[in-house]
Amino acid sequence: MTQLILVGGPTLVGKSNFVDAVIGSGEEFVRPRSFTTRPRRPDEIRSEYEYISLDEFEHLKSEGVFVTVDEVYGNFYSIAYASIAEIVKTKKVAIKE
Repeated sequence: MTQLILVGGPTLVGKSNFVDAVIGSGEEFVRPRSFTTRPRRPDEIRSEYEYISLDEFEHLKSEGVFVTVDEVYGNFYSIAYASIAEIVKTKKVAIKE
């Protein structure tokens, strides 16, 4: 069974809209909680991110907490193994842009 689907592409190509549509199409898909070093945007209403400092991010990274680590415009993004495990435990599929 698939545990994680990652959707990639250039900025503004529609990754979030695609993932939103997939999640909206059925109950089997869930967006895992992610970590980021960027500040919350004023218009953000989804709580899919855990906003942390760069020091905290580096510590968690060194502890092997993250499945993925990406840098975009100087900010870091990641998904924790535990977040995916929680989704898989409920027999659902994690999907993340």
